[in-house]
Amino acid sequence: MIAIVSVSGVFFYDYLSDKVDRQTLEGDPVPTSVAVLPFVNMSDDSDQQYFSDGITEELINMLARLPGLHVTARSSSFQLADSFEEMAVADVARQLGVASIVTGSVRRAEKTVRVTVALVNAANGFQM
Repeated sequence: MIAIVSVSGVFFYDYLSDKVDRQTLEGDPVPTSVAVLPFVNMSDDSDQQYFSDGITEELINMLARLPGLHVTARSSSFQLADSFEEMAVADVARQLGVASIVTGSVRRAEKTVRVTVALVNAANGFQM
């Protein structure tokens, strides 16, 4: 599981660092800034929410270790846990002051775990 999160983190960092525009205007989010929103628990068992939250926290911690990548704190991202699905990506990003958003879901059934992750450009709402 940690391998999946590690590979995701390295991919996101490589992608974001290639897109850095050092000429951003003051007040604009840093191009290499990202918020990891709480992963949605898609398991049949609502008690698995702790597992989804754990995956989210692990990804936040791993991304935060990458030099040059600015990652929103867990407390900031999780405060939107109940409302971010109804908000536009641009609004979430503006509220958190980031250029990109990571969203995802976790589905766990018996011995199978499926994790989906998407990196979204906040300016246009498209997956990268």
